[in-house]
Amino acid sequence: MDDNSGSLDTAVFDAVIEHGTAEERRELALQLAALLGAPQVSCADRAAVVPALAALAADPVREIRGDVAAALTGHETLDAAIVFSIIAGDDDIAVAFIASAKALDRSRMLSILKVGDDKRQCAVAGRPDLPQDVVVALIEGACAAAVGTLVGNGSVALRPSDFKRIYLRFGNNPAMVNRLLDIGVLPEEIRLLEVRRTAQRLHQLVRERRWMMASEAEASINETEERMFLRILLAVEDHGLERLISFMSSRDMLTPSIMLRAACGGHMTIVEQALAWLAAMPGRRVNGQSLKAIHSAARIPEDCYPVMRAAFEVAAEARRESEWPSEDQFGRRVVEAILTRQEALAPLQGAKMLDLVGQFADDRTRALANRLKGSLTAVA
Repeated sequence: MDDNSGSLDTAVFDAVIEHGTAEERRELALQLAALLGAPQVSCADRAAVVPALAALAADPVREIRGDVAAALTGHETLDAAIVFSIIAGDDDIAVAFIASAKALDRSRMLSILKVGDDKRQCAVAGRPDLPQDVVVALIEGACAAAVGTLVGNGSVALRPSDFKRIYLRFGNNPAMVNRLLDIGVLPEEIRLLEVRRTAQRLHQLVRERRWMMASEAEASINETEERMFLRILLAVEDHGLERLISFMSSRDMLTPSIMLRAACGGHMTIVEQALAWLAAMPGRRVNGQSLKAIHSAARIPEDCYPVMRAAFEVAAEARRESEWPSEDQFGRRVVEAILTRQEALAPLQGAKMLDLVGQFADDRTRALANRLKGSLTAVA
């Protein structure tokens, strides 16, 4: 059959559509769908069956409409009139077709996202073959339910920039944020931002409802925030730590208190990279010899330096041991270093250092430091 020839009598199709029984129309629909998918059919014959199939896709009988959509789902190419006749019809038929139809290319997906309702947008979001521009269009313009479907679509690998777009748009949607936080590959920057936003909301609630004394509330919320920051940093591999340190510095998250908290817990890689970054020496090795200069260049309060020095001394010893000490073990050794290696310090100076350890170490070390601080204060 020549590609330019047309041998089909479309008047027969029109007669069946206009006057045939439901069973005759159904049989015609299935035959035309099969014909449209046959590789040997001419271009002219394909074009000839399009009006009839588009009409049958909108047939008054629901079962016929469903059969047409199901029969055409596997076709690689379909005329736009047929596609949009199905998509504009029954919700369940349209949704099933959108979810699986091979003939939906990026332009048709984008059109559905632009004019389709929530159900149709969700059907697009669940497809396994979403081009990147369709993913972006979903995130930026589709309903929350569709974006949620996209997040749960295991066949689509979202990029870090996609997650950031979702968080930027839905950061005030608790359900969406919780879904994001459950994703293992979520960029750590988003986790840090959510910790900060949560802390800010708690501060606001405390002020509005006066749940606690303001100073106690501030201290409690700030401590929780910093502990969460540290937990996120500790979960990051070393090669990604500098990026997060930079991010935290740009968002005023990299405070002296969080650095002291890391130092008292023995998380020295974080401390070293944070000091080097703040001192504008990224990648610089920080040790006992360079600590004083880098600490000063980083503009960390001078009161923090003795505790930092004690932590670096303990770390130098720990590196020669077979196993790195736990947080509370490291903290107790910092306290010991303050008491036994700072003989030149006056009791009040030692008490001040222990007070810093008590504020930022783990609970066991805090109790020890506060008890010893009281003894030094009494001596003074």
